[in-house]
Amino acid sequence: MTASGFVSLPPLTDTDLPTARPPEVVANDGFWPDIDLVQLRDAIRLDTTIPTNRLIDAVRNAMLDMNRQFDSWRDTIGLGHATLHAVPPRRMIGDVSDYVLLYTRALYSLVGADLGERLLSQMATAAGDDRRESLASEVSQHRRNARWAISDFIGRRRVVCELL
Repeated sequence: MTASGFVSLPPLTDTDLPTARPPEVVANDGFWPDIDLVQLRDAIRLDTTIPTNRLIDAVRNAMLDMNRQFDSWRDTIGLGHATLHAVPPRRMIGDVSDYVLLYTRALYSLVGADLGERLLSQMATAAGDDRRESLASEVSQHRRNARWAISDFIGRRRVVCELL
């Protein structure tokens, strides 16, 4: 007799209400904002098929990339401020600084592009061609959104050009 691996659980009762998941946070360097993985998954529509350790790796690499790109900005505009939240914003959207919004948008987009590129490299069947094209388009959109958020953050104009 072989076991099926199926485990029956008793039905939920009113006393067994689900609880909210605690935030899973990847700490940044202290100046730049930490990243909540639950919010990130929601923002770029990642389900739980992406393992947390892979997501953390993508977030840390995006942090390194973003923080390096913003070194000179931090040395001028951010100088004398303990965190990005403390830097006087150009604009507030609700109660959030435009700098924080743009930083997180760029970082989320870099993470989405990185994870999408990893999936692209794993697709090798003819049946996946349609999904591959769709995913390649999503990766391009994430890269574009990251470039635009970075440009907006440092106050550089966006440039769109196409080779003919």
